[in-house]
Amino acid sequence: MFTVIKERKFTHKVEVMVPVDGGFDPQTFDCQFRVVPADQAEEHDLRTGEGTVGLLKLAIVGFGEDLVDEVGKSLPYSDALRDAMLEDYPIRKGLIGTYLAAVTKARLGN
Repeated sequence: MFTVIKERKFTHKVEVMVPVDGGFDPQTFDCQFRVVPADQAEEHDLRTGEGTVGLLKLAIVGFGEDLVDEVGKSLPYSDALRDAMLEDYPIRKGLIGTYLAAVTKARLGN
């Protein structure tokens, strides 16, 4: 059986490879996404930063409580926080990779 849902949302753990001296520090946080309708998603060229950011702005709807600032205080979701995170290339890469893996795997399984 398959359930048709008007706006499908899901939460996945996003891994960000944070550059540090001599290597990387893998860090994670939860992100809630919505499945962007195909006609809207296809308007974004994922080979460009602008296209990737445009799709992610449509897809991201929230962050988990495990997203914290430098002193460990939980950061509530806001469009301004999302936009600031999308300007950080390692975060952007982690977000788009997680989103595409989720929707691609879902498509292949159906």
